[in-house]
Amino acid sequence: MNSRLDEDLAWLRVQDMQREMENRRLMAGSLTFAMATAKLGLGVLRALTDLLSRQAGSRRVAPPAAESRHHA
Repeated sequence: MNSRLDEDLAWLRVQDMQREMENRRLMAGSLTFAMATAKLGLGVLRALTDLLSRQAGSRRVAPPAAESRHHA
């Protein structure tokens, strides 16, 4: 084969590898962001659940409206 053609093909291969490395770096960054966002959302949901359960526990129970006249 022509040596110039070999060099051209090698250069194209290097460019392909560089693009692949950049794509992997970008995908890893977006995955990390997605995981961090999911963890943050889970933390917010847990905090809200805890807050609502505390509020529900602090409510007073209404006294009975009328006592039964029949005693057993």
